Amino acid sequence: MNQAVKALFKDAQRLSQSERQELTELLLDTLEPDGSIEKTWVEEAHARWSDHVAAPSGATDAFEAIETVRGNLKTSGDK
Repeated sequence: MNQAVKALFKDAQRLSQSERQELTELLLDTLEPDGSIEKTWVEEAHARWSDHVAAPSGATDAFEAIETVRGNLKTSGDK
């Protein structure tokens, strides 16, 4: 890391969390100006939703999943 980057980083650390988040978003926008990352995530979300709609039985209720994990933790702790 060169000195200019180190100095910028040190300055950025003094910003509030919301200011650092804003700075991060601005910097990320300069890396992907065409929005390809966001486009990829949107496509992935649509694909996952389509898969869920096509086969909803593959989904697990959140409460059911938590109970399953708790049960697995209890049994693994007995060994």
